[in-house]
Amino acid sequence: MQPWILFGGTFDPIHNGHLLVAQDAKKFFNAEKVIFIPAKNPCWKDPTSSQIRLKMLSLAIKGHPDFEISTYELEQEDPVSYTVNTVDYFLNKYPERKFYFLLGFDQMDQLDNWHEVERLTKEIQIIAYARPGYPKNHEAVKKYHIQVIESKLYDVSSTDIRLGKDLQAPLQVLNYIAENKLYFVKSLSAYLKEHRFKHSLSVANTSYQYALANGLDPFKAYQAGLFHDIGKDLPQEEQAKVMKTYFPQFQDLPSFSYHQFVSEFLAKNFFGITYKDVLSAIEFHCTGKARMSKMDKCIYAADKTEPTRDYDTKAMYQACLNNLNEGFIKVLKEHQDYFKTNGIDFTSNYLTRRMYACYINPKEKKHA
Repeated sequence: MQPWILFGGTFDPIHNGHLLVAQDAKKFFNAEKVIFIPAKNPCWKDPTSSQIRLKMLSLAIKGHPDFEISTYELEQEDPVSYTVNTVDYFLNKYPERKFYFLLGFDQMDQLDNWHEVERLTKEIQIIAYARPGYPKNHEAVKKYHIQVIESKLYDVSSTDIRLGKDLQAPLQVLNYIAENKLYFVKSLSAYLKEHRFKHSLSVANTSYQYALANGLDPFKAYQAGLFHDIGKDLPQEEQAKVMKTYFPQFQDLPSFSYHQFVSEFLAKNFFGITYKDVLSAIEFHCTGKARMSKMDKCIYAADKTEPTRDYDTKAMYQACLNNLNEGFIKVLKEHQDYFKTNGIDFTSNYLTRRMYACYINPKEKKHA
């Protein structure tokens, strides 16, 4: 009979690291399934409501038939849930089954404070996942007979997701966070009018799909798409102040383009985003520029082709899914034709002019 793995945690929110570690542990122990057990009111934390965390967890494990959720702790009347009681419940209900209890190595320093930890570690084998290079002489490993499994470097945390610094979580979870304005999205949405927020969410999803189809990091693309317009609804005088102080080299550009730089500034300085490719994609999503990276093209194209636009984007959308570089060129040509037909000088700023010279009109490059 294959064992079951109990995986307790706050899951505030569940992220890709949780899912990947669960998969690694299941494979390592040849387990039949992993049971996620969200904590009700864990010690040392003040989590988001259990209903919200449970919903995100349910969304995250869809498509994983070997993952289940137990609401045992959430259903208890006691204000605080203790792992030893949860383990007792499963051992009593399934006496013939072998169980493991999975936790992160960061919990090793807290184990001495766990309720009845001595009894807990006698009743069930605790397994801890650790990154390569963990302290193999950690006192808790020997004291509580912990079995450590080395996992890959899954560099993501629930804290970073709550802050908006990193968005490596299942797409359904990200959209749930955005649509319900949880965590960092409360602040992000405060910058934007409702229609702009909906546009940004649509760009995030479109960027995700383009990235996924073209070998880019879809979570970075989603992040760039979600933040790309965060500065657009700021009063023009505030945008001008940011430009004067932090982007003086671009002050001579038309004021409609200011928001791309202001958005990059806010994403980096107020939300702590550090990914250079994400910040660059935000910074030039409006005007474009010469020699754009693939992520730059992804966000530029997604901004112009997301499905809530008031023109037909289907052909451009499909082209970007098929081949981002070719789709990006198609987007440029479609917009060039539109603006020329309507007598609009769309290359009045040198960044856009250089982009078109680089990708559409190479003979004009020397004049850009």
